[in-house]
Amino acid sequence: MTPKLNRASLLLASLLGLTLASVSPLCSAADTAANNVAATVNGAPITNAIVDAYVKAISEQQQKSISRTDAINDLINQQLVVQDAKRQGLDKQPAVINEIQLRSDDVLASQANLAYQATHPVTSADIEQAYKELEPKIIEFNQELKARHILVKTEEEAKAIIAELQKGADFAQVAIAKSTGPSAKNGGDLGWFKPDTMVAEFNKALSTMKKGEISAPVHTQFGWHVIKLEDKRHPTLEQMAPQLNGYVQQKRFAEYVASLKAKAQINK
Repeated sequence: MTPKLNRASLLLASLLGLTLASVSPLCSAADTAANNVAATVNGAPITNAIVDAYVKAISEQQQKSISRTDAINDLINQQLVVQDAKRQGLDKQPAVINEIQLRSDDVLASQANLAYQATHPVTSADIEQAYKELEPKIIEFNQELKARHILVKTEEEAKAIIAELQKGADFAQVAIAKSTGPSAKNGGDLGWFKPDTMVAEFNKALSTMKKGEISAPVHTQFGWHVIKLEDKRHPTLEQMAPQLNGYVQQKRFAEYVASLKAKAQINK
């Protein structure tokens, strides 16, 4: 993922060839035709195509627009700095040459990735398959539980409450009448929560419970709990679709790179 750059940084990056590497006196005849040139700096043309690319880069990187006038002024300033850098011989320094090469390669690799994704679109079937593949991990890291509990001071009280519930008493009503916890007024309702937000003993009890089940007495630093697990949920296929689309794209591109590596002669 390319980091977001501020306007000054984006301009500096373009000096090194990240987004606007083609800003150069070495333009084709077609590009330097009068109707294609937005400005010149000491004879070096800034084409309308480059202005368009810069406006687009600002919009994508900063999620805001820039006027063509401001873009042209930025690019004029850029070209002034580029020309002075060349006058100083900075473009001949090994570190600068290496940086330009790295930036150029990064642009080409990114474009290759985009081109590959365009010719290998992710389908709904791909996303469904990825969801099935990753669902255990999705549950592990994103599952939420809905539970009620009744908090009392002693284990004996907790056991008595369990016996009462086993005879058919309503859990919420018993919680209102007997729980000492702050959720008592809501019938012991804890709402939806991720398991790891609860204390360890509470979480351990929940980890083995099935929907609708009532726990044995659970002791924590707060007292003794009787827990009822009401429901479980984790993100649906529809909710995970954007992330799964990205996962499939990354997986496929990694396979593409591996296929290139398998055919390449690489010496280290």
